[in-house]
Amino acid sequence: MILVKDIESLDVLSSNTQTLLESTDNEINISLQEVNTKLNEVEEELSLSSDMLDVAKANETYKEGVLATNMAEHLQAEGRLASAMVSGNPFSIASASSEVVRTAHEVMRAEEELEEARQSRIRMENRVELVTRSYNQVQELLENLQI
Repeated sequence: MILVKDIESLDVLSSNTQTLLESTDNEINISLQEVNTKLNEVEEELSLSSDMLDVAKANETYKEGVLATNMAEHLQAEGRLASAMVSGNPFSIASASSEVVRTAHEVMRAEEELEEARQSRIRMENRVELVTRSYNQVQELLENLQI
């Protein structure tokens, strides 16, 4: 307990309180700088991730188009094979059969590439979601420090 008459003790208390206040202010300022730096990093990552997601979506759309084209070519090849079989010409049948096998392989490859593109888009969506969550957390931390 400090007596009212003990001015020196009050002065020491005031000085200690001021030192504590300055130290706390310094720590808050350091934390604010660190959080602002992290916020800038997260904003850059969010921009980059969003751009990469756009590329992944465009790639998936392109792969869907390739698959559709390959399927159409395969259906045409099957039609030519059916016509060749009706004609009974062994050379036409062999040629059309070869074309059906080739286009079937292209369809299969296009399906695999589309699946890879789809998985890439899903991973990028997850990445954007994680970075967005990080961004929101850093924003909340910044708001709490500024109170």
